[in-house]
Amino acid sequence: MDKLRVVDFGSYDFSERGSPFMMGEFMKIKGINVFFYINAKPFLAIAGDVPLEKLIFLDKLENLPLLRAKYSKKTGVMVAKSTMFFSLSYTPNEILNKDNIIRLMRASIIKVLREKYNINSFIEKEIPKLVENNDFYVEHDGRNKKVGSFIYQSYGEFELLGLGLSFTIDYDKADEIIRKDTVKFKQKGDFGNMLKNLIVGLQEINPNITYEDLVVNIYTEFAKRLNLEVFKDSPSLEEKEALTRVTKKYNSKEWLYNGKI
Repeated sequence: MDKLRVVDFGSYDFSERGSPFMMGEFMKIKGINVFFYINAKPFLAIAGDVPLEKLIFLDKLENLPLLRAKYSKKTGVMVAKSTMFFSLSYTPNEILNKDNIIRLMRASIIKVLREKYNINSFIEKEIPKLVENNDFYVEHDGRNKKVGSFIYQSYGEFELLGLGLSFTIDYDKADEIIRKDTVKFKQKGDFGNMLKNLIVGLQEINPNITYEDLVVNIYTEFAKRLNLEVFKDSPSLEEKEALTRVTKKYNSKEWLYNGKI
């Protein structure tokens, strides 16, 4: 039986370390691995390569850690209080390919949320579903709201699938810090109401969802679908060295503030 190697990084401070999703740029990741982590403190999530000063009021940033997604095709920012991340690495083959992996992971998360956290008390269309833009949605309070996004990167010999699932969001800080003078927000109208109509955190829907339980439930369900034996492990020396290089490159001011490397 093939194995699913599980590495839980636990509480993660983006002001001190770069994202494990970026490790593939600096090392060849072998086998099937899943890396989990949750932010240690609220942070500003940035998508795209637009300079930060065009997206937020820099004087309102204060001491918020920054995380800019390299492979995102979108542009945007959000203030996350608590977000669970995972990165899944695998060697592609007939079964382990992008479309199948996303389908299996999506199905695993849907089943976990239904059976473990009573999210099946909602009507069927309220269950999270992957749409063309790779966003993950629920219908909450009568609206489709985003709870996370998939991100994918191929390195040839292996591929990485990442997902962040929001637990809680700092709507007030987001309202304070994000610029409203962009075409995007002018087109969508009132920002305060718009934000809560567009996104939601899982713990806002069910406060009993915890990082520790959700991690175990997701990888257990995913392993079952692929008939994999779960193997818990700690970060290897090579992975630690790769993360050091990730941090040096992607925690630089030039990347975080200007989207340039």
